[in-house]
Amino acid sequence: MRITDVLVRNGLLSAEQVAEVLRLQRAEGLRLDRAVVRLGYLSEREILAALGQHLNLKVADLSQLAISREVLHQLPPKLVFRKRLLPVACADGVIEIATSDAFDMSALDEVRLLTGLVVRPRPRFRRRHRQAHQGPLRGGRRHHR
Repeated sequence: MRITDVLVRNGLLSAEQVAEVLRLQRAEGLRLDRAVVRLGYLSEREILAALGQHLNLKVADLSQLAISREVLHQLPPKLVFRKRLLPVACADGVIEIATSDAFDMSALDEVRLLTGLVVRPRPRFRRRHRQAHQGPLRGGRRHHR
């Protein structure tokens, strides 16, 4: 089932709104979620919640997460900034990565190759990324596998 069908079925968008979103998406080359937000039909939080539910992905609310230095140091800062990724948890051979683009397979593959861990993406709000990792990544040694 397409995400637009899910949004209509759940009463988040009307068929007319979906048509407008698709027109904007094609005209400006936007991702669907960004077109929905730009048109003001849903907030970023609402569209991420719908995407997370549809794809069975846990949304990362960075304001609610306590991330240890050990987890933060799983990835080199250069990769974190370049790909806008943030490691939020690591246990049992799985690293959870908060990302504004859970469909960026090249970034997720890079994390997998670098760490040797299974990567589980967690969609996150775009505007919170820089604030969440300013402190711990700036000082101290970097540790990565």
